[in-house]
Amino acid sequence: MADQADVERALVAAVATAVYPAGSAAASVVTGKSGPVTCRVYRGMPNSPTLDPDLARGVMHATVFPDAAPLRNVTRYSPVWQSVAPVAPTLTVTVSGNTARFEGSCKPGQLAGVAIDGATYPYAVQLHDTPATVASNIAALLRESGWLVQYASKGHRVRCRRDRQNPLRFQGLL
Repeated sequence: MADQADVERALVAAVATAVYPAGSAAASVVTGKSGPVTCRVYRGMPNSPTLDPDLARGVMHATVFPDAAPLRNVTRYSPVWQSVAPVAPTLTVTVSGNTARFEGSCKPGQLAGVAIDGATYPYAVQLHDTPATVASNIAALLRESGWLVQYASKGHRVRCRRDRQNPLRFQGLL
């Protein structure tokens, strides 16, 4: 894993490449009153015995070093809250044993899901979803968690179990 010195070296290399795109043997792209300016790009704090005479001769220094004070990541923009009208439920879920059946119509903004064995598996309904695609997406969430999932012939049902011998019952619906 990269440490602070690696990041500083990468920044120095990026700045040097921007200042000397044709390499350090060529002139820099930084121009002053009398043409290209010599640039020194390095890690660490600039030291005064070298910096002062260079600046008097028109040599530019670009240094990369950590800030002594810790950075506070703040913004001057406050969050803008948006009011959203609730969506009337049109998608229903019927549970029987270890099977959940999704029926009705789907509208964006609805949240479908199941709770099994103390874990929840929510799915946000999308614009072109149908009860079958909702069941399929919830089945995918269950499969990712290690459940064995079986679809019924019409695709609206999700049957779930840990293994072939021990089907567990759905504990609830979201």
